[in-house]
Amino acid sequence: EIEAVTGVQTCALPICPALVATTVSLAHSLGLSHDPTSWSLPTPDLAQRKRLWHAVFIIDKWTALALGTPSYIRTDDADVPPLWPADLEPALGPDDGSDSSTNFRLLADLSSIVADILDSYFSVRATQRTASNFVLSLDLGRGLRARLDAWSEGLPRALFVRGAPVRRGGGDTGLYLGYLVANMTLFRGLMRPLEGGGGAGSEMGMGMGGSGGAVRAGARECAEEAVVFVEGLAGAGGVEGFWHS
Repeated sequence: EIEAVTGVQTCALPICPALVATTVSLAHSLGLSHDPTSWSLPTPDLAQRKRLWHAVFIIDKWTALALGTPSYIRTDDADVPPLWPADLEPALGPDDGSDSSTNFRLLADLSSIVADILDSYFSVRATQRTASNFVLSLDLGRGLRARLDAWSEGLPRALFVRGAPVRRGGGDTGLYLGYLVANMTLFRGLMRPLEGGGGAGSEMGMGMGGSGGAVRAGARECAEEAVVFVEGLAGAGGVEGFWHS
């Protein structure tokens, strides 16, 4: 996918933290973390720099989530704006019903939300702040949940209907899986203070009728959605939906 949308040939994706760190360091050295909009470069070069940075950003954030390692990109150390359709190259090759460029932009937007989830709940200090503070966890989660909902509702109808991917090609299934993982990660952070029980639970209305009950209900709904998704992979073309043209 990165090859398709950046126009740069790559080898296997770096999957270990050391390789990710090297990739991020190289990106900073090349200045990819800076907004190139006002630079005196040809428009295609400016767009490619943005695509490359977002590709590195995606790798960094999802590797951190998958392996439980710290992210190497701090929000304050980059000012590259989000990708726009004009920054993406048109699809190459025969039309198979997929759109890797659109999927890449959507994945970049989702990765930005994932980055904020990790910063809010899963850094060392964030874990200490939220582990026993349900009010803080809930306050942080409201905005993140709203962004995830807006992201999913903003998907082109040709890609998904709520709850299940429509198309089976071009990596659409992987994009939907990313949404599910982001949602489950958010609920992991929200439920952390509920796991300890204690007196604070009753004070904050963490019974099934209070905020805690709403979080548990949301987590159950998220888990059920994931189960439906996995069950759907057993159908024809389920696995192929993870692969790009």
